[in-house]
Amino acid sequence: TARKILSVQPPMVQAEAPCRIFGDIHGQFRDVLLLFHAFGDPAQRDAPSFVFNGDFVDRGAHQLEVLGLLLAYKVLLPEKVWLVRGNHEDRTMNQRYGFKDDCDARLGEFGPKLFDLFHKAFDVLPLACLI
Repeated sequence: TARKILSVQPPMVQAEAPCRIFGDIHGQFRDVLLLFHAFGDPAQRDAPSFVFNGDFVDRGAHQLEVLGLLLAYKVLLPEKVWLVRGNHEDRTMNQRYGFKDDCDARLGEFGPKLFDLFHKAFDVLPLACLI
């Protein structure tokens, strides 16, 4: 699982140059797809590393899709896709800025459980990435 992969990484991970660095996605799934269209797909054979500097959720309309895609890439390409914790990978922030509400509204009875599982993954995200 993504949490298992993340839990064995150090607090500061290292990505090799060249790499693509993105941040503050805030649930904007279309923007992620446009970034991949413009800068390449991490799954392409000779693609560079991809670093996502936190703030994956809150505010945007497609928070669950963004998080699902990024975690799937992390599982598929654990040494090529790096997810770094931002201030919005925090339970209090998510309760204030909408991720918890989105989980509850869109996932129904599974919302609280998945919200908790996402936070167990957030809790083990690295805090920095050295390029």
